[in-house]
Amino acid sequence: MDSLGLTTTIEATYERARIASGFYDEVDVVVCDSTFTFLTAPGAAADVERFLTEDESAVLEDMWEHLDDDDVVFDIGGGIGYYTVIAASKASDGEVHAFEPNVRNTVRIEKHASMSGTADRVSTHRVALTDKADSESSWIANHRISGIQHTSGDRLVAFKSLPTPNVVKMDIQGAELDAIRGLTETLSRPECRLVYVEVHADEDIDYSLSEPEQASLEDTLRNCGFTVERFDEKDHEYFVRAMKE
Repeated sequence: MDSLGLTTTIEATYERARIASGFYDEVDVVVCDSTFTFLTAPGAAADVERFLTEDESAVLEDMWEHLDDDDVVFDIGGGIGYYTVIAASKASDGEVHAFEPNVRNTVRIEKHASMSGTADRVSTHRVALTDKADSESSWIANHRISGIQHTSGDRLVAFKSLPTPNVVKMDIQGAELDAIRGLTETLSRPECRLVYVEVHADEDIDYSLSEPEQASLEDTLRNCGFTVERFDEKDHEYFVRAMKE
């Protein structure tokens, strides 16, 4: 059934039905002096607010400060669209491409974009980025998800007519190094000037990067012309921020 795309269609239909039925609560969150409304699981509004205003606030505020109105943004590991919608709100004359393999999440990204008035500049891509040519798998980040297409970011830009991003945010739970390696041609272009990569460094979790992998990720970004620093460091996780002068 997966090969026919029926599972994906069923999951997307189910998620849209949950949204239409009012299953989710709505939460208003102020981020970067702007108010955003997101759907959240019942009773989880406080968790979403804390995540955006405390856990992710340093990166969101830094990204907001550096975004231009006409920027192209790649949100790799779009989740349910927090970064996607916030970036699209700032890049009012640009476009944001969210790469998210979970179809239920992509449905929610699209809903959040509609709710925020940014749907005209948000595109979702149900694909997992890696360093390999096109392939298909049922596993990503240790979770089973039906019919996941894997490809490299460079291949998408070269053959799918996607624009070169000015800004990239990446949070894909252990697959960051492979995704960066598959995006080096694009990242090396002068118009790509800012990259944020969330890195998990806890040896007790399956999707953490080892110290050699962390070093390799940073070296790969430097080889693409970036100045690299560790940003917003917390226990066992941090962001790599890579910038071009």
